[in-house]
Amino acid sequence: MLTMGRKTKIEFYKRVFWLTLPIIIQNLITSLLNMMDTVMIGKLGEVQLASVGIANQFFFMFTLILFGINAGGAIFVSQFWGKDDRESIRITTAMTLTMSVVVSMLFMVIALIFPEHIIGIFNNRPDVVAYGSKYLYWVAFSYVFTGISLSFAFSLRSIENTVAPMIASVIALFTNIAFNYVLIFGKFGFPKLGVQGAAIATDIARIAETAIVLIYVYGKSTVVNVKLHDLKKFTVRFWTMIMKGMAPVLLNEMVWGLGNVAYNMVYAHMGVAATASTQITSTIMNLFMIVILGLGSSSMIIVGKEIGAGSKEQGIEYARRMYRLAIGVGILIGAVIISCADLLVSGFRMSANVLHASAVILRIYGVILILRTYNFIMIVGILRGGGDSHYAVRVQGSTMWLIGIPLSCAGAFLFHWPIYMVVGICTVEEIVKAIFMFYRFRSGKWIHNITQH
Repeated sequence: MLTMGRKTKIEFYKRVFWLTLPIIIQNLITSLLNMMDTVMIGKLGEVQLASVGIANQFFFMFTLILFGINAGGAIFVSQFWGKDDRESIRITTAMTLTMSVVVSMLFMVIALIFPEHIIGIFNNRPDVVAYGSKYLYWVAFSYVFTGISLSFAFSLRSIENTVAPMIASVIALFTNIAFNYVLIFGKFGFPKLGVQGAAIATDIARIAETAIVLIYVYGKSTVVNVKLHDLKKFTVRFWTMIMKGMAPVLLNEMVWGLGNVAYNMVYAHMGVAATASTQITSTIMNLFMIVILGLGSSSMIIVGKEIGAGSKEQGIEYARRMYRLAIGVGILIGAVIISCADLLVSGFRMSANVLHASAVILRIYGVILILRTYNFIMIVGILRGGGDSHYAVRVQGSTMWLIGIPLSCAGAFLFHWPIYMVVGICTVEEIVKAIFMFYRFRSGKWIHNITQH
């Protein structure tokens, strides 16, 4: 017969499973969408693949700002959910939605006006600029829809409704694949549009995703179905509270995002082959990281809810269970990546050198994944749920910009190492970061109820 303690643990992991599974499926769908784009565009050639990869760096920066805004808001929504403060949930969602739309429109306008200049920052080859700018111009029309759907998705997840965003992503995936096939390769009487077709397919998929989310939010009269009058409920005190909590999360995402852009700029200047290799490995790793991303989101929701409800000791215990679970998952996934690296890259039609470099990079990522997983769960999940985003951004920024990026520049431009050695030396960043995270958790200084207003 099970003891009450074991029953409680089983119930906890059941809760984690059913909360995390839809998030994993949604992230899987998003990764599959990106992977299908990569595979389909890769059939056009290495230049086209590298061009789209570079164009997506701008989208990457855009989504990081969106993630910062909405992840910061999600911390409050999860803690308000623990307090059963539904009005504050709606007001917070209204704030994050408004900010997301404004940012989306800004990035869309910049991409429409300066596509060539943006691509030229990363690579000045005429063919790369031509393909990349065409893709960027057309995909920019999806940005506003991305902002709307992402904002509602974060709020829904934070109130433990993870199914609706998942369903919307499923529809977006199949929509994107279908229109990719038709528009990239010119099927069923449509013109062969190449990279432009991939961008238009993304636009259509994002519109479909947003429509499904809006139908659910307002058709079901959910707690996050914000109205215009919710914007009038902003008070200076409430706004100040939200911005104080959101600012470090947004800063963290921007610091991390700019760091990744810096990494990709280094790789881009190493040549098309290096860019193609990192594009392949990032696509594959994103597919595996979805489980870890799901656990990170669940950690934030679970820990944040307990802290918001005033259950400090329960929040600490749940946090321990989450990072232990994450470490086990990291070990398992890392072992799969190391043993199956050659098989994973074999689906891409690239040169032998590109595929070899990609396989080596994947094995490096597999070795370091246990630390990467631990760091992710702590920064994105536990510390954010505990209201300790300020410490996370300091560690994230310092390790990336003072250790990782300088090492990548030294490897690429001083020692002229191959791409896999440059990637490998950058993993020192994760080792140092893990040490800081370990001691921060043990100190207990990461626990803050930030919803006191």
